[in-house]
Amino acid sequence: EGRFELLAPESPVLGTEVRALSADRDGRVWVGARGGLAIIDGDAIAERTTGPWLTTEGVLAICRGRDERMWVAPAVGLWRSDGGELESVPHVGAPYPAGRVWAVLEDSQGGVWIGAENRGLFRLHEGRLEQVADGGRLVDAIALYEDPQGSLWVGGFGSGLHRFRAGPFVSWSAAEGLSGDQVRVVCGSRRGGVWISTYGNGLDYFENGHVTTYTAADGLPTGNVGALLEDRQGRLWVGASEGIAYLDESGRFVTQDFPKDLVYGGVRSMLEDSRGNFWFGTRSQGVFRLGPDGTRQFHVADGLSSDVARGGLLELDDGAILVGTDAGVNLSRGDEVAVLGPEQGVPAGLILC
Repeated sequence: EGRFELLAPESPVLGTEVRALSADRDGRVWVGARGGLAIIDGDAIAERTTGPWLTTEGVLAICRGRDERMWVAPAVGLWRSDGGELESVPHVGAPYPAGRVWAVLEDSQGGVWIGAENRGLFRLHEGRLEQVADGGRLVDAIALYEDPQGSLWVGGFGSGLHRFRAGPFVSWSAAEGLSGDQVRVVCGSRRGGVWISTYGNGLDYFENGHVTTYTAADGLPTGNVGALLEDRQGRLWVGASEGIAYLDESGRFVTQDFPKDLVYGGVRSMLEDSRGNFWFGTRSQGVFRLGPDGTRQFHVADGLSSDVARGGLLELDDGAILVGTDAGVNLSRGDEVAVLGPEQGVPAGLILC
């Protein structure tokens, strides 16, 4: 039935905040925490809690590159690993200040981009990390997406939508038709455009300079849209603070009606697995799994480490699902579900991916 089992108490080593999950080419899981880095390889765990790369903020983002390198973003600079020790990437220009990293992306050409709090956008260029000149328009680069044409789309929390394509930034804001300037999520579409959620204002579809805004009048669940997913059929799924829905062929959203015994909580992450199940991590009511066999909710009463599952949904190569909560990492493999804790080398605490 998929019952969660807590295997270990809180970690005294890595602290309470875990922010990043990623799997490398060998199937190992990299966990970024305030206290350092944990690498899970089956039953073996390697912890890295000291080094010149570690500050009080710890590891903020992890990205697996196309060349199979692992890119690690702590509060200061960018680091890379070929599976061994972390190597610092030199930077040019002004010193790279400490602070929160919102997003890391490797593009189709092997370039690495970092969205940072109050610092805009950085990229790895010719072996060096440099800040991208944007004319002062972009401040908090909270979301990154590369489209099939190689354009980089950047969501700015307070500065709207930005596109970088081998030249100057082009920016759009509420003045140009967006529903708001506080962009939270950017998601590519098979139709050729991008989907954008804006804080408190709804959902936009942007293509060729034209903006289409969806609201509750189109069936969009009310509240803030915290997660977007385009599934294998090309349907857009929306996770909002007041519901889950997908966009049908008529252009209206179809809200998912959960059984009355399931208590809904605002969605912050979504995943479609290889078996056709949809997973939804919520901010207050655990995790939902929606699939051919029906809907199932996992929460603390079922052994889940926390009902706050705000991020970190990841399918491993063997089909297992990792779920990140504010109290650790949860693993689902078939009908066997467990909480990975300090006995396995995984820190307890907040996971935001």
